[in-house]
Amino acid sequence: MAKISKYPVDAAISLADFVIGTDAENLDATKNYTIGSIFALSSGHLNGYSTTRTTTVLAGSPVILANVYTQGSASKWAAATNRLTYSDSGTPPTTNLFLITVVVSTEPVAGSPSINFILYKNGVALADTEQTISATDYKSTTIQTIQTATTADYFEVFLSSGTSFSVIVGNVNATVVAVR
Repeated sequence: MAKISKYPVDAAISLADFVIGTDAENLDATKNYTIGSIFALSSGHLNGYSTTRTTTVLAGSPVILANVYTQGSASKWAAATNRLTYSDSGTPPTTNLFLITVVVSTEPVAGSPSINFILYKNGVALADTEQTISATDYKSTTIQTIQTATTADYFEVFLSSGTSFSVIVGNVNATVVAVR
């Protein structure tokens, strides 16, 4: 048997691929495990993204980001129209801690107004997530927080500004990773 470092690298990893491990409940027997089965053990994860340019009209009060997510890899989370929703079907459902990161790219706006980005949980603003940018150039804004989530909790991105104008949002990438 060759050294592990001598085996070729698989450039197309999938959830059906195998890794080798030790089964602690079976006298430390060596076993194969699928990558998908390992992910299923986690408290949940998500990758949602949008590459469609959308226009959001700002007029003072916060408005929800108009982008529609495409859901990538996910476990216990779903991505839909600007909403990340946690769903734990366990009995009883558990509350877990997650790192939530959303990166939003915007195009320049005439007059360089300020844009506020804020993450909401179940319709309530999370004040510590607010990010303010000057829309002078192409910008990428990162909103990040660590939050608890239980079944049906959801997170959304809102935008606001003290003046009225339209902002074009390009790419949006949302990731959720279980912290515990």
